Amino acid sequence: MDTNSSRSPLASSTPELGAPEAAAETPGGARAAARPRRKKLSPAESRIERLRIARVTAPLLRDLQPSAASVSVQITFADNARLACAAQSFSVYPPARAHFVYACAFGDCDGTHDLGEEVLGLLKAGGSRISGTRCCEGQKAGSADDAPRCGLKLTYAVSVLYEAPQPQATCLPIAGT
Repeated sequence: MDTNSSRSPLASSTPELGAPEAAAETPGGARAAARPRRKKLSPAESRIERLRIARVTAPLLRDLQPSAASVSVQITFADNARLACAAQSFSVYPPARAHFVYACAFGDCDGTHDLGEEVLGLLKAGGSRISGTRCCEGQKAGSADDAPRCGLKLTYAVSVLYEAPQPQATCLPIAGT
């Protein structure tokens, strides 16, 4: 009787990206772990991996600016006949990682929009709003090395809310003593 008949054929033949391959049967029936195959990552997969690592290593918002209660980032991509993308909104709170890098809306582009300098400057200055426009410097998959950059335009607006300063308690003498 086949004990593996309930498994999907895809489950054993296509491991997830970054996951080790399924264990292999040895002649004695024991299972030995197979070495994961290294495959070349696509530009989009490479970008995702870079963003994941950067996000994990980013400092906490509370460490950058202890009085910041939240940072809101709204981004929109330029009107483009080749792209139907809705506006996006992100909020970062004190226990979250202060990572402000966003992927290009074109899935086959390896570019990102790094708003880190702008947001960190705003936080250090104690400012509450900043906005601007950036163009993607990435390249689309299959483009020649000398092909023009992606150039997708991103418009952003960042707002920071700060905790209200706590009033300092004053000591008053008690009357009648």
